[in-house]
Amino acid sequence: MQEKEASFYNIVQFASHLVDSLLFIHYIAVILLIIRQLQGQYVIHVVRSPDGESHSYSIGNLSIQRAAVWILEQYYKDFQVYNPYLENVIKKSMKMSGLKFYDVDGNQPSNNNARARAIMAAAGRRRDGSHNDRFYEEQEYDRRVRKRRSRLVTATEEAFTHIKRMQEESGINTGYLKSYVVTLL
Repeated sequence: MQEKEASFYNIVQFASHLVDSLLFIHYIAVILLIIRQLQGQYVIHVVRSPDGESHSYSIGNLSIQRAAVWILEQYYKDFQVYNPYLENVIKKSMKMSGLKFYDVDGNQPSNNNARARAIMAAAGRRRDGSHNDRFYEEQEYDRRVRKRRSRLVTATEEAFTHIKRMQEESGINTGYLKSYVVTLL
């Protein structure tokens, strides 16, 4: 009976040591990947074209896909939120210049409050067709987003093609570039 308990204890101890050594190897691999990434080998300068905000990042020896993911993470952390269409989607510019006021009694309104109330009442009556306008504004916004997305996909494909061509000219193995998927949210 003692031999069975001793052999079971040895098996459990062996499994425990194996798990410890595998964890140690995993931690060393993670540390090496981090050190490899931290060694500054390239500087990437990111410029957001609509407003010109820019930041530079120093990265190590990474694949293009990993560098793109890392730059995207840094972009979301460092750049301020910029959406020029966000303000214009909900707001609708009201053109008040088309309103004319006639005073039937012949006396002018004594204060601007009465005029402001008249303008708001007229705008409320004009707002009946606003659902149509809002529909077309949303359609236009969606069209612009699709157009920008297609431009980004085309630019990304051209960049990967250029990198692949440069690597083929210099004789570098391009096996990891043959299968990539570009998804833009």
